[in-house]
Amino acid sequence: MSSKQILLRGGCILTMDAGLGDFDRADLLIDGPRIAEIAPHIDAPGAEIVEAETMIVMPGLVNTHHHMWQGSMRNVAIDYTIGEYFAKFMSVIAPRFTPADIYAGDLMSALEGLNAGVTTFLDWCHVPNTPEHADEAVRALKDSGARAIFAYGPPLGQGIKEWFYQSQLTHPEDTRRVRRQHFASKDQLVTFALALRGPDFTSPEINQHDFALARELAAPITMHIGAQGGPPGGVLKLQRAKLLGSDINHVHMTISSAEEMKLIADTGGTVSVTPISEMMMGVGAPVTGRLLAAGVRPGLGIDTITGSSGDMFGQMRAALAMERMTEAEEIWARGEQYGSVRLTARQILELATIEGARTLWLDSKIGSLTAGKEADVVLIRADDLNMAPVIDARAAVNAIVMSADTANVDSVFVAGSPIKRGGKMLADTERARKLAAASSARLFPTNN
Repeated sequence: MSSKQILLRGGCILTMDAGLGDFDRADLLIDGPRIAEIAPHIDAPGAEIVEAETMIVMPGLVNTHHHMWQGSMRNVAIDYTIGEYFAKFMSVIAPRFTPADIYAGDLMSALEGLNAGVTTFLDWCHVPNTPEHADEAVRALKDSGARAIFAYGPPLGQGIKEWFYQSQLTHPEDTRRVRRQHFASKDQLVTFALALRGPDFTSPEINQHDFALARELAAPITMHIGAQGGPPGGVLKLQRAKLLGSDINHVHMTISSAEEMKLIADTGGTVSVTPISEMMMGVGAPVTGRLLAAGVRPGLGIDTITGSSGDMFGQMRAALAMERMTEAEEIWARGEQYGSVRLTARQILELATIEGARTLWLDSKIGSLTAGKEADVVLIRADDLNMAPVIDARAAVNAIVMSADTANVDSVFVAGSPIKRGGKMLADTERARKLAAASSARLFPTNN
């Protein structure tokens, strides 16, 4: 973590802090790992000055669901349905993964995201085929400089049928070692969770065992549930088993009922929507609006770059476009006029920042530019041709959601440490590319 002061001067600041609001022009002072102050003018003798007059200053984006081990497998499943993804990729390629492959994939995913302004990830790792696989995933996350949650999942590379279809196998006991060996502190950048199969993919007895393990280890839980092609009613099963709680992150929920969404809201659980992969692979229509109507403010995620975009700008646009289309069709079908929108660009940016942080139980640390929080800060060039003109904070929000892309990301800080400056990543990206290329060539030598 950085120990020096950095003064971002004169930027358009989107704090995503409802109590603080935004600033058309202001200064932001980073002091070591934390945000020290935001004000129209700050004097900070000795601080490094970053001129930000042409920049939008915002919190780092939060990717709440990503199978990061697949980082060297970009686009290989672009034309796969979800069934083909399991049959052709998860059943064939995942068993071939070595610890070196998982390191290459996680590192590539993390650096790609950081380059695109994503500072926080949940790594839903379901290929820890051996303890060494898990160790290498954690090492890659730590080497990247990202803030991440390593969610230890089932070793699907040992067999999809055994581990993922009403499985009778309990969650790997190696989670205890990984928890003890790698995650001694809650204050480190990379922290721990369990990626459980949940009621959709295990028997009730195994699900009870796995939940008990997670709660014994004080590990948050994340699981796929309620997705097209799977069984309905998973949240109701959790309710009947008295397992629902604020420590659960539910992923997809595209076929879940309004009752189930309300149960999650009432018990303080969270939800991740992964708009592009859900639509591309036939997992179901993203349920952003339905969740909001039920009182759940979901986070957004990338899911898998085998068949989805690897940046959060695309996810924001996909979620917003899908919801606008859905709400318009509903209104026109009732014979009414489509007079105003329910979901705004501002709300979508909240889902990708402060609500994403809350989804991952990190909103006390990150997600907004608030004095005292850790300095996960991104600078976006507002004078680039695809962004300009950005005349105030309102225009900045709209530009980020509808116009921004990775090329506009000028600088990225994680806990005050610089990751990208002046449009250039500070990490050894060439090494990451070579590792990913070698892994891809060995694991997937053809495009079949």
